[in-house]
Amino acid sequence: MKAQARGFTLVELLVVIAIISLLIALLLPAVQQAREAARRSQCKNNLKQIGLAMHNYHDNYRTFPPGCVFHGSVSSSASARANREADPCDEVQPTNTVDFDAICWSWNAYILPFMEEANRYEKLDVGRNPGEVVLQAVGSDGSAGTLDDDHELVLAIQNPIESYRCPSSPGPQQNDRVNFFLDGCYASPQTNSIQSATTNYVGSNSSTLIFPRMSSSKCDSSASDGVLFVNSRIRMRDITDGTSNTILVGERGYGFIRDGASNPPAIDDFSDAGAAIFTGWTSDDSNGSRMAFAGGRRGINNFATTNMFGYNSYHVGGAQFVMCDGSVQFLSENIELRTDGGANWYDPGNKNSRNSVFEYLISRSGGEVATQF
Repeated sequence: MKAQARGFTLVELLVVIAIISLLIALLLPAVQQAREAARRSQCKNNLKQIGLAMHNYHDNYRTFPPGCVFHGSVSSSASARANREADPCDEVQPTNTVDFDAICWSWNAYILPFMEEANRYEKLDVGRNPGEVVLQAVGSDGSAGTLDDDHELVLAIQNPIESYRCPSSPGPQQNDRVNFFLDGCYASPQTNSIQSATTNYVGSNSSTLIFPRMSSSKCDSSASDGVLFVNSRIRMRDITDGTSNTILVGERGYGFIRDGASNPPAIDDFSDAGAAIFTGWTSDDSNGSRMAFAGGRRGINNFATTNMFGYNSYHVGGAQFVMCDGSVQFLSENIELRTDGGANWYDPGNKNSRNSVFEYLISRSGGEVATQF
């Protein structure tokens, strides 16, 4: 007698589907975690490369690179530019401030030769007035490259530098919130302008200042107790708190929004990641190199309308930092941070205005002891 073929019952089919669904539900998070672990590892490697480049720069020039160097906008008069280049905080300046919209070379540009980007460094002619460089790229009529058809210069400004980008950050390769145009100043995006490559790594400016100030009363080394600030020239021997206990560079995610927040901060997102080559200025109340720096007052992954000035990342639980000794540390977003020393300012002569572990890690020579970080 021929055996009768038997198929699956509906119940058996549903059981199989349920088992497969359960396996997928268990495996997907593991795959996502593995991918994030790989991205975080790559981010850590980027910071190690930056730390090594910083040390190579220091070996060559006996100092860490300046946080940024101001040249004055190309629209300034020759005498005004000369004054500003000699002393960007010269009190004879109108309102005792620099050109608000002029751009500077940031520390990111100065270490390019040590990041295997020597050709880009030479093409950009770092050290020349960056406004003139942008003018050469944009052209006299505002369309890229028309001045001398220097398409390679445009690419040098725009092409992303992968070592300056965290793979976990979803931000664009070019800064879509601020462009450089005509006289070398920056402004909101417009037709006749070019965008700069973005970066997710910003220098340690101050334990309490949100960003460097450039008015005459605040543009001095005592106003920033970090390592990278306006016209800074910090050497290893100046970091008396210990190079392994002092932050050099940390993360900032492009367009960062803390989990649970329904809306982004009511601010210009261009400051969230900034530019990899240049840094910019805004107004006297908030002027400073926001695109290249971060301050300690906002903590880590802290959602606030001014968090664009702080450190944050798309890694769960905190952000990564390269210390002055070249080591990379992951700091928790719950690290001790007290902000009762003033909103945006502190007394450089009074170390009691720095009173938390995170502030201690940013301060280069405050004499504090930072433990358990």
